[in-house]
Amino acid sequence: MLLPLLQEFPEHVRFAFYHTPELRGFLRWIVPEKFNETIGVSHLKVYLMDDSFIISGANLSNDYFTNRQDRYIYVKNSQNVADYFDDLVHTVSNFSLELRDNNTTTMNKNNFPAHPYKNWDRGNIFKQTANSVVKDFFQKWTQKSRSNFNTPKGDTIIFPLLQMGPLGITQDEEVTSRIFEDAPEGSISHLATGYFNLTPSYLDCILKAKGRYNVLCAHPLANGFYKAGGIIGGIPDAFTQFAKEFYNKIHNCRQSERIILQEYLRNQWTFHAKGLWYRPPLEDLPNFTLIGSPNFGHRSLTRDLENQIALSTSNVGLRQQLRHECDHVYKYGIRVTGKTFELHERTVPMWAWIVSSLMRSFF
Repeated sequence: MLLPLLQEFPEHVRFAFYHTPELRGFLRWIVPEKFNETIGVSHLKVYLMDDSFIISGANLSNDYFTNRQDRYIYVKNSQNVADYFDDLVHTVSNFSLELRDNNTTTMNKNNFPAHPYKNWDRGNIFKQTANSVVKDFFQKWTQKSRSNFNTPKGDTIIFPLLQMGPLGITQDEEVTSRIFEDAPEGSISHLATGYFNLTPSYLDCILKAKGRYNVLCAHPLANGFYKAGGIIGGIPDAFTQFAKEFYNKIHNCRQSERIILQEYLRNQWTFHAKGLWYRPPLEDLPNFTLIGSPNFGHRSLTRDLENQIALSTSNVGLRQQLRHECDHVYKYGIRVTGKTFELHERTVPMWAWIVSSLMRSFF
């Protein structure tokens, strides 16, 4: 599909494919192509043109433009942030495999000396070198952001966040943990994820917080893998088990009134929206949101490359838009109770329970 573009416009297009250093050796040989993305992928998503961009958790496949609920924020004429994402794309592309016009992929030795899976060092050289490249990227943009704060300030701040667990980059995890835990009494945080599998650290942060949390995840019927063939068809059961464990945890901690769990259910729709909307105490409008690719689960922290933005604003019009977006997504939420998991159709097969318990980090 891509090769004709490269052959016809070699000076204008570049295709780079990130390959996780975790998929190598015997594992790369035995895991079928249909399943090898479970080991780790680039989950970064940003759509950039000139000085404007769309930040989203969505992909560019047909479902997202028809009947799949997701989120998009369009930022116009923001040169500094657009340049950041442009640089990010080039940085990750430089340690990715590049498509050649003869239909092969190779590393660009001039940009990056290591290979993600060919060296017999468990990928350590690749990880260490990529980690150094990303940290240099951070340092450059930290210096630029400090200089930009000397200019007249607007009413909205955008702070990009990155998580690259395989490469030792944990910026998004550190910031998100503080956001979760520091929610004060009287605040309301709406947290959404299409694939609900909170890490123990995130769960602990939410349990320690004093503010209210309304968590929205996909009902099994709204899961993108519902009625999929083979073992993949058991994925909705795995997420049902994770939701049940979360509900039991907050119920046993007597926090089921402060922390509410809902499931998105809309006829013939699937759910892929993710992020957070935060409302300060005694206010009806959100003044803060997280939006991007992370699902706040094990994969997001340890296996995939993720990006999102933290957006803080005092602009009333933008806050009203965030409130409208949040209300629209949660309009299809059904509150989870103890009886939810007693329904016959919510029974998790034993094999799905065992697989989800043993392979939780892959979800």
